Amino acid sequence: MWRFAEEHFPHATLILDWYHASSYVWSAAAAIFGEQSDLRVPWVRQRLDALWDGRVHEVITALELHRAKGEGVTDAITYMTNHQGKMAYANYRARGLQVGSGTIESSCKQIVSARLTLAGMIWDADGAEAVAVVRAWLKSNRWDEAMRLRPAPKRGYQRRATPANDAAAAA
Repeated sequence: MWRFAEEHFPHATLILDWYHASSYVWSAAAAIFGEQSDLRVPWVRQRLDALWDGRVHEVITALELHRAKGEGVTDAITYMTNHQGKMAYANYRARGLQVGSGTIESSCKQIVSARLTLAGMIWDADGAEAVAVVRAWLKSNRWDEAMRLRPAPKRGYQRRATPANDAAAAA
């Protein structure tokens, strides 16, 4: 998804979903302290406060101290390291940007799923893509613009040549 976004939307601000990133912190805390430990919640709150303020490097450093605790920690380190450029949450909020993906997920549901998953709908990939394009134009209030981009419709009926017509045309 990230490569697709970078290729097709090179000037877009790519933001890693806050709740997804925070789930890695919770998983790491469970690996470090155990699911039931009272130490887990305050440790997570400190890491999430740092992450919320855009101090991703600080979170990675804290995770590195517990690398030996296993997969939950190493997965979080890898994830945060690979995506730290998409986790400047304080900056995004200051710019008025969403840090959660709920708005986009809802849009996908409203634009795509609501039409493609109605009872009795069976779509192949080309048909589904065509419907998605039409729904996007319609839901973005750009229907008139879309219609201006279409080529003029071709005449669907062609008069068949008959011997009588050929004779009349020759005369």
